[in-house]
Amino acid sequence: QRVSAAEAAGAVREEALGGEMAEERGRLAEALQVAEAKLASASKKLSLLEVSKQEAVDAMEKKLTEAEDYQHHLEEELAEAQSQTSALVEEGLKLETHVTTMQNEIT
Repeated sequence: QRVSAAEAAGAVREEALGGEMAEERGRLAEALQVAEAKLASASKKLSLLEVSKQEAVDAMEKKLTEAEDYQHHLEEELAEAQSQTSALVEEGLKLETHVTTMQNEIT
């Protein structure tokens, strides 16, 4: 009877350990699911941040291109204004010379 009592005690202990192991596996499986859900959420947030970052970079590049184009336009307008100023100065000098010549002829 002692052997069978020892066997019975061992069987009870194995059954208790098996139940504890099953509970532990359940807790670990649940923890794994929670961790996977957090990872999926973090991955989604990272993906959204990357998209947002790329949109910001694209917007800044577009603004930079527009600014460069506008600068080029202003440089062209400045060159045209300088050219017109030179032409007006030259025309003014011609007129001044003509007036001086006419005054000399009159006097």
